[in-house]
Amino acid sequence: MTYQALPNQLSALGVPLLRPVVGAGTVSVVSGNSLTLVLPMGDSGAVGQRFLAGESYFLEVVGQADGSSSTTVGQRFEINGSASASAGAGVVVVDSNSALNTSAASTLATLVGARIVIRPHWTLKSIFGSGSGTSLNASETVAKADQVYLWNGAGFSVYYLRKGASPEWRSVSGGATNQDGVIVPPGVGLYFRRQDGAASFSVVGEVRATPFVRSPLGKGQLVASAFPLPASD
Repeated sequence: MTYQALPNQLSALGVPLLRPVVGAGTVSVVSGNSLTLVLPMGDSGAVGQRFLAGESYFLEVVGQADGSSSTTVGQRFEINGSASASAGAGVVVVDSNSALNTSAASTLATLVGARIVIRPHWTLKSIFGSGSGTSLNASETVAKADQVYLWNGAGFSVYYLRKGASPEWRSVSGGATNQDGVIVPPGVGLYFRRQDGAASFSVVGEVRATPFVRSPLGKGQLVASAFPLPASD
């Protein structure tokens, strides 16, 4: 998908595509927050060791192994990347306390027999880019840099593209911490402020082929479509 942003304007956008699957399998055992998967033939089983630094991952239920219908299809759970990386072969560990989970931790036991896929989240870096290859406006001054507004439940968290040897996303609230890995959750929109000159950038991903479940609406969300289809009120 290609996005267009006019100069000195705030544009609303969402990403209705998915990043590629890094792991898949059928849940055979649930023990606490750990899921043991029956993996496809030829899979090495070291699922957690495929997770990259700076990325965050989630698992999504896409069906049942026996082909039956289930209300678990579409449910998502955040993955504890560090715990999964040190877990046994074919084991992933869920972050049961994440506000992005679409179902309570108590429902994990119902996932036995479910087919799941694991994907990385969209992030500021994977959507807008960072580093020397980015085409966006980077500046040491917030007012001159392109910005992203993400709703945090109480207000907007604002990020800007900080100029440097390797441009990176930072928070306007201060600090030199790299924010390239800030998550843009599935079905959540954002605002992009272009400061100077028109911008055009593209996002490549996969189209969702299964039902979509929204994260619980706590204090509100800026909602975006989960499918690349026209929508009306």
